[in-house]
Amino acid sequence: MEQLEKIFSIDGISKSPAVFDYDKLLWFNSHYIKEMPLDEFMAKAKPYYNEELAAFADNEKLARHVPTRLSVLREVNEKAEFVKGLPDYDTARFVNKKNKTTVEQCSEIIEYALPKLREVTDWSNDALFELLKAIADEKGVKAGAVMWAIRIGVSGLAVTPGGATELMEILGKDESIKRLETSLARIK
Repeated sequence: MEQLEKIFSIDGISKSPAVFDYDKLLWFNSHYIKEMPLDEFMAKAKPYYNEELAAFADNEKLARHVPTRLSVLREVNEKAEFVKGLPDYDTARFVNKKNKTTVEQCSEIIEYALPKLREVTDWSNDALFELLKAIADEKGVKAGAVMWAIRIGVSGLAVTPGGATELMEILGKDESIKRLETSLARIK
């Protein structure tokens, strides 16, 4: 104790109160969720899925993409909600300044892509990505414009835990095509 009394000094003590940075805590938590092994994430997230999404708790394809958008595990339902069905959305969502897309252009892209997507036998992320890139080349537009149109068409959401091809792989061929047909009908 005597040694501590000699070493200790109040000169280094700050008068300002300590600050708890909640945003920093969320950032750290988000980082740990992203770094978590897939099987561990699936086990820890499972209790947070609501009844409607519980069937998707064991979907590895979904579990690979959802953590990229989570800050805390209780957000898992919000980020995975796109799997339940196509929400009622404003068609203005197809407009994207970065990719310079319009509703009309997205309508043309989806209409052009649907027959090609129906013919696809390899419904994997890589095969779908190559197909959408080829469609962009054929249409003479940026790949981002095609990806945006398809992503909004299958999810109805501006922010998703993955891009167009990842979402289509998660949803499967039949569901993806059905959603694109529904979206096309909405914007025509």
